[in-house]
Amino acid sequence: MATVADERRLLPTREAAALLGVCVETLHRAVQAGNVPATRLGPRGWLRFDPVDLAALRTDTLARPAAGEPGYALLVADDALAAGHITPVEHAELLRLDALLARTRRP
Repeated sequence: MATVADERRLLPTREAAALLGVCVETLHRAVQAGNVPATRLGPRGWLRFDPVDLAALRTDTLARPAAGEPGYALLVADDALAAGHITPVEHAELLRLDALLARTRRP
């Protein structure tokens, strides 16, 4: 059984959702699906979350799109423009092509 000190270090749902950058409902769905570990406390089953578990789930790095996927041309174009490898006109064309790619690849 958890001690009072242990229960105090567990985060309530709103704080856990804010830490993960998701809304409360999304966090509830993730718990129900078994994707996020949670502890139920009290007769009403209030959810509490261990900060260590949440830290393991959190990723601060942005997912980079794979070559040929929507968003990749935008990423490459911004880097190339910043480095001076392409002109602003070429950058605009790459952005237009990326937008077209995104429209054609919708699931």
